[in-house]
Amino acid sequence: MPPEEKPYRLYRGGRVKGKVPAARPERPGFRRPHVNLRPNRRWLRWLPVLIGAFLLLVVVWALVSYFQFRDGVSAANRRLSPRVEQMLDEQRGHATNILLLGTDHAQLSGRESANRSDSITLVRVDTDKHRIAYLSIPRDLVVEIPGYGDSKINAAMQLGGPRLAVLTVKKLTGLPINHVAVVDFSQFENLIDKLGGIDITVAKPIVSKFDCPYATEERCARWRGWRFAKGKQHMDGHRALIYSRVRKNALDPSGLSTWVDVTKTMTANGIRMIAIVLN
Repeated sequence: MPPEEKPYRLYRGGRVKGKVPAARPERPGFRRPHVNLRPNRRWLRWLPVLIGAFLLLVVVWALVSYFQFRDGVSAANRRLSPRVEQMLDEQRGHATNILLLGTDHAQLSGRESANRSDSITLVRVDTDKHRIAYLSIPRDLVVEIPGYGDSKINAAMQLGGPRLAVLTVKKLTGLPINHVAVVDFSQFENLIDKLGGIDITVAKPIVSKFDCPYATEERCARWRGWRFAKGKQHMDGHRALIYSRVRKNALDPSGLSTWVDVTKTMTANGIRMIAIVLN
C-alpha cells in the first residue's frame, strides 16, 4: 500500500457547506394526503352522560328498595298487636335479641286452630363483635307460664299468642327481647321461596315417615318416606319445611336437629330482617 493512501476513509459529519436545496416542486394535480395525528375523543363527550345515568339508576334503585322495605316493616308492625310491642325491649347498644317462633298453624285438617310454638329460637346478633348466637329452646320444656302455672313452653303461644310467648321466654332466660318473628307452615315456605331457596348441608342420610302425601292408607303403607341424601343440597320452601320437621331417622335412631340447621342457614342468608318484615 503506498504511504500516501490510508486503510480507511474519512467521513465528515454535520451540515454540508453551500445552499440548502430547494423543496421539490409539486406536480400539477397532486394532493398531499392529510394525516390526522390527533386521537379521536368524541366518545369522551358521552362519558359524563353515562356516569350521570349510572348514578341516577343507583339512586332510583336505592329509593325503591328503601320504600319497599319501609312499607314492609310498617305492614308487619300493623299485623303485630300493640300489646306485643309493649313486651318488646328497646334496643340498647349494638346487640339485638330476636325471638323466632315457628307455629304448627296451617290450613290443613286438624291444624286450623293450632297455634303452639313448636319451634322456639332466640337469636342474638352482635354487630359490634360480628357474632351471631343461637339458643334453641325445646318445645316440651316445662316452665312457668305467667298467669297459667307450669306447662310446656310451646303452650304459651296457644294460650296468649306472641305476647305471652315473649313474656314466658323473657322470664325463663332473663334476657331482653327486641324483636319477634312469627312464622307458620305457609309463611315458612313462602319465606324461603322468596329467597330463591337455601343451601343445607345434611350431615347424614335421612329416611323419615310423617305426614304421608298420599290420600289412601294402602298407598301410605307402601310409601318409603321422605329421603335426604348426605351432603350439601339446594332446597325450596316445601323441601326445607319437610327437612326442618324431621324428628326421627329410620337409618339412625339418634337425635336430630334439622330445625336448627335450617334456622342457622336462614339467619346467615339475611333472613332475619325478612322474617321481621313478613312477620
